[in-house]
Amino acid sequence: MLPGPRPRGYEDLFGAQLALEIYRFDDWQTLQLRQIRTIEQRLGAAGAYLVTALAGMRDLKNLYERANTCVACHQTVELPLLKAGHPELIFELDGQTVSQPRHWREATNFSGGQAWFVGQAVALRELSWQLTREGASDPKLNARWQAALWLVQKVAPTVSSSAVRVTSEANAENAAAALKTADQIARQAAQMCWTTDLSKKALEALASSGPDFRQRELANELQARRAERLVLALDRLNNDLQRNRSGEESDSELNSLFKLAQSIPDFDR
Repeated sequence: MLPGPRPRGYEDLFGAQLALEIYRFDDWQTLQLRQIRTIEQRLGAAGAYLVTALAGMRDLKNLYERANTCVACHQTVELPLLKAGHPELIFELDGQTVSQPRHWREATNFSGGQAWFVGQAVALRELSWQLTREGASDPKLNARWQAALWLVQKVAPTVSSSAVRVTSEANAENAAAALKTADQIARQAAQMCWTTDLSKKALEALASSGPDFRQRELANELQARRAERLVLALDRLNNDLQRNRSGEESDSELNSLFKLAQSIPDFDR
């Protein structure tokens, strides 16, 4: 947790008397769980939650909060930096959560498939934001946005009542519409009672997307970007379904797919 300037407006948020209590815990660098519990006793659960949020702490058991926390450093790289040689980043919440040391306790009803889907909706939202800000002049950014849009459009109707009704033409208007809808989908998905059946439906929807890759009129760059997100999706959804079963055969097939999608320039559909 990083120290920072004192957030303004304590008195407006809590009133003068309660603000005095919060000032005592205004050293964000040394804020500890015991202190948070003390705040909770004095201010109630809602007050304690807001104080920890102001301190930079997040409820990472909430998948929407987790995705928002992680995506800031694992998705968007400004175009000048990319052109200067910074590697591209692709955000995938479930797999990256597994590969990084956890500093939280997972919720008892945690689903890797749900984490993956929430993360993809947030990834689409952030790519949409970048497109609205930087414009549609960069073909690589356009293809990345179109690929994320394609993926969420494939899965959202199978697991919820939501859909991203936006055409794949990369422009500011479509990106703004996708941004708003993707955020709504991410919020809703994080609150869902996710089941293995939903992961299965999402996996089946994506596993049947072969015809999409036989559309010769689409640029190879776009198809490569789709494949890049697709193999990550198949891996995480399959992992969610195989938690209590042997998956050696599917692992072998996925490894082959990863090799096919490993290089964007060399992708051969």
